This record gives sequence, C-alpha cells and structure tokens, in this order.
Amino acid sequence: EDGARSGAYWGISTDIANYHLADSLEAPVNKTSALAKVPIRLKRLSSKTQERLINWGYAVCDAAMRKHVDQGASPPQGFPYPAEGVG
Repeated sequence: EDGARSGAYWGISTDIANYHLADSLEAPVNKTSALAKVPIRLKRLSSKTQERLINWGYAVCDAAMRKHVDQGASPPQGFPYPAEGVG
C-alpha cells in the first residue's frame, strides 16, 4: 500500500451539478442555495425545513462520494424524506 487516500469534500453551498453525475438526486442550485442560507443557530427548525436540509445533505454526500471515492456505488433510490425533496 502506498499510503494514498481518497476522499471527498462537499459543503452546504455546493452545486451538485458540478459532480456531473447523470443519476444524482434532483437538487437544483436555486433551491439548495436557499437552504444554505437557513440560519441554524441551535434554533428549532420547522419539520419541513429540517427534512429538506437532511435531504440536501444526503444528496450532496452521495454525489461527492460516488464521484470521488466509489464510482461503482449504486445511486440512491430517493431522498430520506421524499415528500419534501429539497424545496
């Protein structure tokens, strides 16, 4: 083993389209940009906002990992909270 590591970085403001995956979850940048601006200073969020944030994190994590770490991984079947999507 040569000590090389693989990994990925993603942030709440990432544009999922930059991963160039045809089968990523639908997460339009205009909607995820709005989620990135949600103030979350240990303040209670509405269930809808919380579910959208969870879905966004799930989608961007999946895209980053499948692009940079495990290109053979299967795409997800959907969001954890499918009724909400990302907005």
